[in-house]
Order: sequence, then C-alpha cells, then structure tokens
Amino acid sequence: MSVTPDDIKQVLESMLGAFAQQSLAAYQAVASNETVANAVEAAKKGDYQMFHFGLCHPLEQVVDGLLADVTRSHEARFLLKHSHFVESHFRYLIEKREGAACCADKSRTLMRVLLRFYVTGEEIRFDYVQDFTYHLPRTVFTTHGDIVAFFVGVYCLYYGRPEAYLKAMADVLQQASGAESA
Repeated sequence: MSVTPDDIKQVLESMLGAFAQQSLAAYQAVASNETVANAVEAAKKGDYQMFHFGLCHPLEQVVDGLLADVTRSHEARFLLKHSHFVESHFRYLIEKREGAACCADKSRTLMRVLLRFYVTGEEIRFDYVQDFTYHLPRTVFTTHGDIVAFFVGVYCLYYGRPEAYLKAMADVLQQASGAESA
C-alpha cells in the first residue's frame, strides 16, 4: 500500500479540523459567561482595547498571580508565561543554523536550562561527551553567556525595545557564520 500526497493532505486536514472543533467546543462551554459575551461583542466591533481589558487582562492577572506564588524571578515568570514566544525565537535560529533535525528538542532544552538558571542560579553548561547529545545545540547557543544574552534580547523585544534583540541576533549570526568559515 502506498501513501499518496492526497492521503497525507486528508489526514492533516482531519487533524486541523479536530483542533478547530476542540477550540470551538471550549469556547461554547463558556460562551454564556458575561465576561466572555462582552469580549465577543468588543471583538465584533473591532474594539481591541475592550477585548483585551475585558477578557485577556483578567486572565493574565490570574496567571501573574499564580507565577508570583511559584517564583520570585521575573525572568522565570516571563519564561513560563511567554514560553511559546521565547522558544520560537530559539527554534528559528537553531533550525536556520543547524537544520530542522532535532531543533524542537534543542529549543526545549534551552528553555529548561534557562528556567533552571533563573530559578536556581545554576549556570548553563552542556555535556557534549554524554551518550546522547541530539538535544544539545551544536553551533549556536552553546554557552551560558550566548543563551542568556539572546533571551534578554527576546525579553526586551517583547516589551517593544528591540535594540538588545537586534544586537543578540547579530552576535548569533556573526558567531555562526564565523564557525562556518573556520
């Protein structure tokens, strides 16, 4: 039996449809809530401020309160709250410099060690002589300083201050291109 591109397309469309149905079901479970209903009206009117302050902000306050109870580290709280945003920046550069193989494993590793650093203060060090190293970046984000500097750049970018991010990005690209020419 051979698998055709149409077969793959059908499977992917089914999966995406299932995800969309789950999201719709989750929304419908709370649609009658007054806060949610007000957010729907604000969204329909294009009032992004009322949508944010009516729905997103209260949810963010809950998350912020939970995280404040978990850790005193602002950086750790940011990593937990915005993990997808941060990880996607690491993953993009890893994929660009090292290829797609294991880039998700590598970016998840970076997130774990960064979080551990900000919670415990333990410096980031990778053991490249262990049996399995598929999850360790090879050409970018190999040192504590590089990892933290890039994270600080992403942190600043999130808050609309791109200078540290642009510098960190330039450093990573320059370092990676230097490794290629060596």
